[in-house]
Amino acid sequence: MKKHLYLLTTAVAFIFASCSKEKQITKRLEGTWNIDKYEGTYTSSGQTFPDVATNAGTFTFVEGGTGNAEIKIVGTTDQKFNFTWKVEDEKIIITETGEDPFTYEIQTNEKTKQVWYNSTTYPSGDIQTTKLSLSKK
Repeated sequence: MKKHLYLLTTAVAFIFASCSKEKQITKRLEGTWNIDKYEGTYTSSGQTFPDVATNAGTFTFVEGGTGNAEIKIVGTTDQKFNFTWKVEDEKIIITETGEDPFTYEIQTNEKTKQVWYNSTTYPSGDIQTTKLSLSKK
């Protein structure tokens, strides 16, 4: 009986810890974040094409799960878009209006600093990775 009680108590504690972690990340994200550094690679047919940019734009996260972004990567991307967002399992899921969701693993979660990472493998076998380093405005 003690063993079952211990397992139940441990499971409940884990569930509450997970929920509070997501709430902490959500609360920290609210506001405007500078994209201090963008690091990306695209690998196709064994060749890797790197891309690095600094001061690459902003993300603004509004309480309730909406936001907007302004991305400026000189020579390749200059776009503004609205999105919805949510936090699950220490990942942020951003869905641009009319597009498929994009999920970043949150590698660093501090009050004024975030580091996000994504790796996507396409059906063709091509691989795209993205790492964003952000600071709170």
